[in-house]
Amino acid sequence: MHAARKARRLAISYTGWTSQKQRTVGSKRRQLDKTEAFCQKHRLVLDQRSADEPKSAFKGENCKNGASMVRFLKDVKAGRIPKGTVLIMESLDWLSRETGAAAMMQFLEILQHGIDIVTLFDMQWYSQKSIATDFVQLIVSLTCLIRAQDEARIHNS
Repeated sequence: MHAARKARRLAISYTGWTSQKQRTVGSKRRQLDKTEAFCQKHRLVLDQRSADEPKSAFKGENCKNGASMVRFLKDVKAGRIPKGTVLIMESLDWLSRETGAAAMMQFLEILQHGIDIVTLFDMQWYSQKSIATDFVQLIVSLTCLIRAQDEARIHNS
């Protein structure tokens, strides 16, 4: 008999861009190409692709009704996205550019529901276990989220 195959984990790609120009120069395709390569390397099944039209993460518009991050969070809370799923994004700042506290709460909520977050820019793999055991990774994530909000404020002023 053949040994049972280990089920492959589900991955969801969260892509975004901040301007129409970025969209037209292939930002979405570049992000998806990186995500597909990452999934292949780590034997993940890329099941859904989620992209936001240019919505401001700085103002939280990426988390308002109709935005893909809202749909993702609702599906996570309702259990429609299974524990162990990996949310892949280019950088942690795609998650939120709101205040550090608000962004960190959203980040932690996703992890507490058993969803891992991978950032392709710096190849960080965040999980409930990793942030509980690696204090440096927790500080790095908070620093990234605060930096994202600060940068957005500078560019939007």
